[in-house]
Amino acid sequence: MSTSTPSLYASAASVPLIISPALSYAPPPKLPPSLHPLPPNLADYFVYPFNLERFVLDEASRRERERRETMRRVAPGWNGSEGSVLQPTRVSHKHEEDEAKDREEEDQWTRAFGEAARSS
Repeated sequence: MSTSTPSLYASAASVPLIISPALSYAPPPKLPPSLHPLPPNLADYFVYPFNLERFVLDEASRRERERRETMRRVAPGWNGSEGSVLQPTRVSHKHEEDEAKDREEEDQWTRAFGEAARSS
């Protein structure tokens, strides 16, 4: 900026500042008598009980295990993945094949020897 142009606030510099009588400062806080200053070594205040963390994790896993056991008692097919239910799966198709073979043998016997052979 050049010094030849007048400042925007130059005319306001001569106006006295008036503070409102409604404005007051906040009173300083009253400190309790039990307040004591911090010790020079703060390391004593930063001790973290890591055994608490293990306890919380163990407790959470115990509760989850109990919940799963309860659900398995109530609904034996429940597998724990957001309420989905296990679907039964066939162990093998051998049983169906055996039944089909048996029916086929019966039909052959019936064709060969008639209905009388089947009943005896």
